[in-house]
Amino acid sequence: MSKLRAVTIVAGAPFLGDWLAGAELPPDPREMKLYFWKLLRQHAPAVTLAVGGIEVDLNQHTGMAEAHLHFLGNIWRRFRLDWLREFLRENVKRKRALNVSSPIPDSDRAYVVSYQFKFAPMEKYRWVSKNEGREKKRTGKVSLKGDAGRRALLWLDGHPPEAFIFTFGCKLLPGRLVLAKNEAEAET
Repeated sequence: MSKLRAVTIVAGAPFLGDWLAGAELPPDPREMKLYFWKLLRQHAPAVTLAVGGIEVDLNQHTGMAEAHLHFLGNIWRRFRLDWLREFLRENVKRKRALNVSSPIPDSDRAYVVSYQFKFAPMEKYRWVSKNEGREKKRTGKVSLKGDAGRRALLWLDGHPPEAFIFTFGCKLLPGRLVLAKNEAEAET
């Protein structure tokens, strides 16, 4: 029996660049969609895609814009993504260029589906916390501000929302999207 899971794939070249720093032109999200689609069809052909969206983070340490795809898929076993994981290790040179969630329970599906439509660029940052003499590095995210934030907004506003969203294998019916859990809590 297949399980619905959330999957994140980080793109390397040609979309890893310093365009959020203004050094080059930003990519077209439709080209990103085509890239991700080809990647999945070639390296994970057995995976049924449901819905997903493209997001971009600015890596604080490298200054690079890191494009990535979040999507939902019916994945029975994680080994179905092994070819894709191997390809990403060789080409993206990152251990966690592919992240697969645990199966999503029915009660959380509406929240998870709504998260796939998030395409707001963020900035990754790191902090170190000390607990009983041991250091622990953690990574967090904040909304982009300053010049990088303005460039990100121009990039987002320069394309229609559907340029960032995948809808393979499902039909999107009209209706209200459920807020992600942290957004719903912030509104109460």
